[in-house]
Amino acid sequence: MRAALLPCFAFLLSLAACRPPAPAVDIQRIEDQRIEASQELIGALASGPAAQRARAALAMGRIQSPSYATALAAAVADTDGAIRGAALFALGQLGLARGVTPPAEAVTAVRGALADPDPELAALATDALGKLAPEGAEGELAGLLSSPSPAVRAAAGLGLFRVRFAPVWRGQVDRAPEWSEDAKNALRKALADPETEVRQAAVHAFSRYGDAASVEALGTLLEDPDEWVR
Repeated sequence: MRAALLPCFAFLLSLAACRPPAPAVDIQRIEDQRIEASQELIGALASGPAAQRARAALAMGRIQSPSYATALAAAVADTDGAIRGAALFALGQLGLARGVTPPAEAVTAVRGALADPDPELAALATDALGKLAPEGAEGELAGLLSSPSPAVRAAAGLGLFRVRFAPVWRGQVDRAPEWSEDAKNALRKALADPETEVRQAAVHAFSRYGDAASVEALGTLLEDPDEWVR
């Protein structure tokens, strides 16, 4: 009897092997429809191929729903750098959603990544902090303009621009708050940074917020060797 069942068992195994794989999550559809609490998308971020997980994080950032903050915050601790980077980008995007106060877990996760040993990931965390613009971010960003990493310094310069305007974009205030003197001094110093990308970021920040005391320093950059700085 057992021998007679073996061919049937083998046949069933062969059918299982030929069964088409479960359909992949249609991340593009979820993103296009801006589904704000997709369990499919959360699942795609939690498990599966690294490329899919990073793509899921990117979609969450584009949708800009705070319902994804917890999943994205968890992804910041992932062992894969691409997934951590996509999650940090997405968390920052939550700070640019109109009418939404950035979730506390988003701010905590981003702040925890500011000291990431990978300077590119630390720069992404710095960029996200500027977009989230939580209380105290201005001072943190001003301090990061002294980072040994040029990528972090550049992100901090742009972050100081965003930290003023994010509350306006979110509809929380009508007028951008003033920079502190410490922040302005840090940006003025960045205008003389040896790295082009840092000078570009500092000029961009000042171009969006006039500061009479910085006009002379900005004038010296009209002869900068980089055309974008000029």
